[in-house]
Amino acid sequence: MKHLLILSILLNSSAAHAELFTWGRNNFGQAGDGSVTQRNAPVLAHPSARLVRSAAIGSSFASGLRSDGAILAWGYNFFGQLGDGTQTNRTNPVPVISSAFSGSPVIRVAAGSNHSLALTTDGRLFAWGINDFGQLGNGTQLNSPTPVPVSVAGALAGKTVVAVDAGTAHSLALTADGDVLSWGSNEFGQLGDGTRTSRLLPQPIDRSGTLSGKTITAIAAGRDFSLALTSDGMVFAWGDNSRNQLGDGTTTLRPSPVAVQLNPSDPITSFDAGYFHSGAITATGSVFLWGDNSYGQLGDGSASQRSLPVPLNTSGNLTGKRLTSLALGRNHSLGLTSEGRVFAWGLNTYGTIGDGTSTMRTSPAPVRTDGALLGRFVTSIYAGGESSMAVSDGSEIEVDLLGIPLLSGSGLIDFGTTLTSATLTHTITIRSTGRDALTGLSASLAGTNPSDFLITTQPPSTVPASGSTTLTLTTSSVTSGLKTALLRIASNDSDENPFEIPLRLLALNPDADTDGDGIPNATEINLVPLGFDPLTDNSSLKRLITENAPALGLFRESDIHSLSFGIPVIQRDPATNRFTLDLQLQKSPTLGPWSPLTGFTVTPNPQ
Repeated sequence: MKHLLILSILLNSSAAHAELFTWGRNNFGQAGDGSVTQRNAPVLAHPSARLVRSAAIGSSFASGLRSDGAILAWGYNFFGQLGDGTQTNRTNPVPVISSAFSGSPVIRVAAGSNHSLALTTDGRLFAWGINDFGQLGNGTQLNSPTPVPVSVAGALAGKTVVAVDAGTAHSLALTADGDVLSWGSNEFGQLGDGTRTSRLLPQPIDRSGTLSGKTITAIAAGRDFSLALTSDGMVFAWGDNSRNQLGDGTTTLRPSPVAVQLNPSDPITSFDAGYFHSGAITATGSVFLWGDNSYGQLGDGSASQRSLPVPLNTSGNLTGKRLTSLALGRNHSLGLTSEGRVFAWGLNTYGTIGDGTSTMRTSPAPVRTDGALLGRFVTSIYAGGESSMAVSDGSEIEVDLLGIPLLSGSGLIDFGTTLTSATLTHTITIRSTGRDALTGLSASLAGTNPSDFLITTQPPSTVPASGSTTLTLTTSSVTSGLKTALLRIASNDSDENPFEIPLRLLALNPDADTDGDGIPNATEINLVPLGFDPLTDNSSLKRLITENAPALGLFRESDIHSLSFGIPVIQRDPATNRFTLDLQLQKSPTLGPWSPLTGFTVTPNPQ
């Protein structure tokens, strides 16, 4: 017994760092274990995937996001979807070329059939891989084996992206204000803009119908359809419906969002989209799936198609257990329980169920835990073409601001510009996302100007697994100048202790004229709501003019990239006490020589 106890301790302690486990089809190395051998039960991915905290699976490739914001990829690479600059298949994880990110760590990854997406800490969106329908969102149809920026010249201008997902040949982005933008293939209306016209650039989905007045909080992309979760717990769907995947009781294609027929009195908290089927978990723990069920992927004990959501069979292996998340692949499904166990159902020809067999399962079956997963607590699951993945972790801290994850050491909290003695507040959320509780939590300030910031609400010392808490920061600067500090959050997370977040604030004397334009700082800051603050940043003003340039007759929309801005100057007329904004604009249709823009009149909206 002593030897068994010692072995158990060693196994549990080995999960203190994140570990990635894979199983299923492996003909292109998508298991990431250095082989092309099919895996009918979980195996530990190559050691280079250590510290992968989240992942995404495409048709025959996968990506993993490390805790330091670096991306690894492996598997099929004919279209450059691994982002390593080649078209060489990889059986071991290789780094995605990160030079395009300009040093900004990645906080989200997504995988379509053969393209990838990444969101960085500074809010920029990148894509790579196949681009035959414009799914990279850069205005072209050229494939790219390295990350390229998704265009922000149109609908994405001024938006903060908080989540991304990808279908077979289309892409979705969720913004902080609850909007969804889409681009790529639209053959089946999967972009949700009311048309079936493919788009090379992001554009908003149709919000004029069932989504009117609603705020979207989460998105999921299926093969040729899309799902959205709203703040009131309702799910909406659009796109291909040939296999009932929209859950509206029909097989009618929908180019605009329609409501999934779920019980509104039991709001949805988690959901996912597979190739031809969908699933959701409610606030009470009920699980529903709908769509294609040819291989039992709905888990209701049958192989019958379902045009309306049906409950998952929980009378067998799931008796007494509660699922906390779903991951849906091509023809199989995964479910994760609150105890960190994984169950699977559906097609199993390639070992995607992970139960050691190739037997199709129409009801949930436990993924084997007598091998690589022995003693592991799984914290997240992922399903793709015909493969599956799981991440196991011990104590793990996640910190986010306004729903956007921050990375230790690089996730800047910028309070912007304010006047001395004014107070600005930010509340950050601390989550315990690992197997074990976060303990020893405490926050402190260090760096150059720690006294210019104040922790007004300390977190509790312990946050249970799957729990969360908040920490409140305020500014307290009484002197002018650029202020920087470091927020340190201590915990028992072994590889992120302390979790460090740089802080920044520009404090200005209200009576001074820092930029020498004849206007005191207090007046300039008060002009920020009008769309500009020339003392520090005029990006809002630039965005306003760019978005309205065609309507103002400045140039054609196709030439929108050719506008150049000088520094705006604000002048006050002492006689009338009114402000005049002087803009310097230049245009170059060829991006060659620049010439001043003349001969136009802009009439501002008095509001």
